[in-house]
Amino acid sequence: ALESFSQTVKFKLTQNKVRNKATTCKYALNYDYPGTVHTKKPSKVTCTVKSWPKSVGIDYKKKTTFFIGNFSAVVTIKIKKIQNKEKITTTILTAVVTTVENKTSPWNLWCPQENTIIWGDLGDPNIINTTVYEKLYTDSYKDCAKRCSEFENESGNKPCFSWVLNSNSATLLDLVKGACRLYGYKDVYKLPATGVQAGYHKCYPAMVDLGI
Repeated sequence: ALESFSQTVKFKLTQNKVRNKATTCKYALNYDYPGTVHTKKPSKVTCTVKSWPKSVGIDYKKKTTFFIGNFSAVVTIKIKKIQNKEKITTTILTAVVTTVENKTSPWNLWCPQENTIIWGDLGDPNIINTTVYEKLYTDSYKDCAKRCSEFENESGNKPCFSWVLNSNSATLLDLVKGACRLYGYKDVYKLPATGVQAGYHKCYPAMVDLGI
């Protein structure tokens, strides 16, 4: 059965000597679970570019990764405007799907596992805590890893088994930019995700031992 997914993506477009124009793209994607995202109708993407000069054309490709259920889709679009015309058109070029494998233990994640997002089913594992860092640095993952190793619940236990940090500028799954999420015991799904780091609860103690 055909299902639908929608998300809005905002970014700054620079091309043909025109710089940093605010761009909003509204994606309405239709897919057949679990492996096909349709690039033709009824799927569509509509983009608007603020204050783009009429005299300058646009021929711009953008690639965005979306997480839909238990798969990801890398969607490439083309934004086009003919010189001296007002109309901006957007077409979907490709949608490359990666389906998640079975859940695995996070113990084999690197410290950190770069460009990887992890998550679970509802309540399995439990979400222990989610905190959002207002400012992100290249080593913010260390703060998230430390939080996992030291976080105590009301009973005085340390329930964190794995962690994930969204250092991306976009919201992925339900992780906003700067979100550090702690998961309980045990297995998680994982998929490639640019700008996301994940790790195991023993990651931070290992970094301390190694003086990192």
